[in-house]
Parts: sequence; C-alpha cells; structure tokens
Amino acid sequence: MEESKLDKPYKLAILRDRKGDLSKEWYIEFYAYSENNADLIRKRVKIPLSYQTDESRRKYAAKQIKEINKLLREGYHFKKEYTGTEDSDIERLKPLLLVESFYAVIEDSYGYLRKKSKGTYRTAINKAAEYFSKDIELIQVTKADVLKLRDFFLKKGNSAYTTNKTIAHLAMMYNSIAIRNDIETNPFRIPSLPKTQVSASNIAFTDDDRIVLEQYLKEHDYELFLFTRYLYFAFIRPRELRQLRIKNIDLTTKSIIIPGEIAKNRKTENTAIIPPLLAVIDLESYHPEFLLIWDWSETGSVS
Repeated sequence: MEESKLDKPYKLAILRDRKGDLSKEWYIEFYAYSENNADLIRKRVKIPLSYQTDESRRKYAAKQIKEINKLLREGYHFKKEYTGTEDSDIERLKPLLLVESFYAVIEDSYGYLRKKSKGTYRTAINKAAEYFSKDIELIQVTKADVLKLRDFFLKKGNSAYTTNKTIAHLAMMYNSIAIRNDIETNPFRIPSLPKTQVSASNIAFTDDDRIVLEQYLKEHDYELFLFTRYLYFAFIRPRELRQLRIKNIDLTTKSIIIPGEIAKNRKTENTAIIPPLLAVIDLESYHPEFLLIWDWSETGSVS
C-alpha cells in the first residue's frame, strides 16, 4: 500500500488475466480510498471484449494501468457520492472509444481477414479518424454524426460509391464491437447514397473497339491475348490466374480448378472451359507443375 500526494491510501493497479484464459473476462484491479467507507475499496476495470488476443489485451491493460496508477498517486479516490461496494463489478474507468475500438477489431481478427482486407478496413478507420475526435465514445456517436461524416467524405473528394463502401466497412466493424458489448443500435447503418452516372472516361469498350484490340494482341503480344481469354471467358480473377498451374486445367472435363488456397473466398471452385477458350488452349508440351501464367519475356509462353 502506498500513500498518495493527498495522503489517501491506495493499492496500485494490476492485471487479472485469468491465467491467460481468453474465454474468460480479464480485468484490471486496484484499490482506492473511499470517503464513504473511510477505507480502501476495490475497483475492477474490465478489458473490452473487442480485444480477443493475449497480446492486444495486455497492450490495452498496460496503457490503462499506467494511467490509473498515475491518478492514484495524484490523489484519485472515491468521493462521498460513490455508492459502489467492495465486491461490485464496476464499469470501466475509461469509456469505450470509437476509433480505438475500430483498430482493435482489425488487430484481433484471428486471421479471418486477409492482409488486403485488413488494409481496406484500416483505410476506412483512418478516414473516420480525420473527422471524429480520438476521445469520442462509442455510444456517443449518432446517425446524425454519421450523416455528417458522409458529407465530410464527399467534400474530401470521395465518390458516392467510395463513400458508401467506407461507411459499410465502418458499420461492419461497429457491429462486431456492439455484439460483444451489448450495444443494440448501430448508427453507421444509414441509407446508401444513390448511384451516380458513370463518367465518359469509364465507359466500356464497344464491340468494334474490342475486336481491334484483340486483333492487335494476337499479332503483337499473343501471350497477353491468352491472359485476357482466361479473364474474358472464364471470369477468373487476375490474382488467382497468376497462381494457377497447368495441372489445374482439366481438358477431359473441360474445367478449370481454382484451389481454395488461392481463391478469394478460400473455397475450391470449378470454372467451365467454354469453346472459344478451349480453342486457344494448348498445354500438352508443358509440365503439370508449371505456372499457367509465366514471365514470357524470359521463358516463353506456357499456355
């Protein structure tokens, strides 16, 4: 036990980590002087359930413990208005903060978010952090605030589409926090902005344009032409296509197997090889383990 600067006894804050069991609620425990009891009483500061990993809980606790102990040494104690008892599970000393909680969701995603997805969500948080104060509490945010946030995004030059996507990402993260903290409403669930007309710069090629481009590729860059055939006729994502191997092409069943480890949704999928694509596939002279798409400038085509 120590004495504060105002001669109020206390016991410094410590983390109760439940022997590292993440299925149990962790909390910070400290004792402060109570004017009502004329003695020390215990206070527990819950670790928010949005922190789901050992590392993130300890990191959060270390910051809170430092702040609590500073307050205790400066004379923090319970006034006569305080009615808590020694065994009470009292609400956290610090409120649940919006931006901090959003970042916690990303860090504690347990691997279900891919690296690229984490980057997308982090970008959404960074945008929101430009508008919201870092001290704003989760439960203080209203739909009116989110509508103003949406206006802020638009004034910053974001399109209606990008703004809608950003708000949607924030809504999903807020929902994840709300479920774990018994919050019933989600202020980020607001109507989407109407779709705007596509600018002339984004209009798709006409059929005549497509024919000219395809003919040019056939004559000047046939390997790239083959790459576009897989995209055009099989609708395979470029990232997946670059990881496919010769063995993933089954000419017997006329299908392309996209293994779960490279698929965006992590599920193995089969894509049919339609006649126009089948007509340009020639794989007989290549080893099954070769990548379907290769560095043709050095090794030659493998399609």
